[in-house]
Amino acid sequence: MSERAVSSCMITVCRGFEPGRCRFSLVEGGLSSADVDAAVAATGWDDFVKSRARGPLMQHDAFKVALTGCANGCSRPHIMDVGLIRAERPGAADDACTACGLCIRQCPEGALAPVGNDSSCPATMCARPAGTPVLDAASCVSCGRCLRRCPEHALPVVAAGWRIVVGGRLGRRPRLATELPGIFDDATALVILDRAARWFMRDHRPGLRFADIVAKSPGGLSALVEGV
Repeated sequence: MSERAVSSCMITVCRGFEPGRCRFSLVEGGLSSADVDAAVAATGWDDFVKSRARGPLMQHDAFKVALTGCANGCSRPHIMDVGLIRAERPGAADDACTACGLCIRQCPEGALAPVGNDSSCPATMCARPAGTPVLDAASCVSCGRCLRRCPEHALPVVAAGWRIVVGGRLGRRPRLATELPGIFDDATALVILDRAARWFMRDHRPGLRFADIVAKSPGGLSALVEGV
């Protein structure tokens, strides 16, 4: 398979960024591919990588970023240098909840379960009516489906923004990207993107991918979110 010259920053965007194209999309304004391109360009990445390349830039030279409108990840964020995944995390159901169970049935991850009358009921929820949804935060991927399904709007949004994954790749040593802890607003996501590109430039070596750098220096991940 032959390669052709590419841009120094390759941005993949799912169709959820086009109005009306995806029913699962959580995109309502916010970051665009132009914002991402400008943030990477501001680091000086384009001049840097062109000065290191042996001839025209090829796909393996580019800094790869994915923007995806929901947890389905159609733009393949987990195999990119940086992936931004739109997210909305629900909180505990409020008093408007009628325990109808629609949100529980809607969740593909099984992250919502009804309050029961047994000893496993969380202490903060035991006084709630049977059937009230309880969130398993470890299983929730912040896809927002439960929030949109609730007819009473009883599930509050406690965090909205971007999940961010870094250091993914395909090739001969494939690696799934590592997720940073938290959900980040637009401005913070751009700060993290800036730091990731600068980290890549600082530790760049011929033939070395950003995924290799992340894998060899996992402590560097904490620097991406320090102080944000």
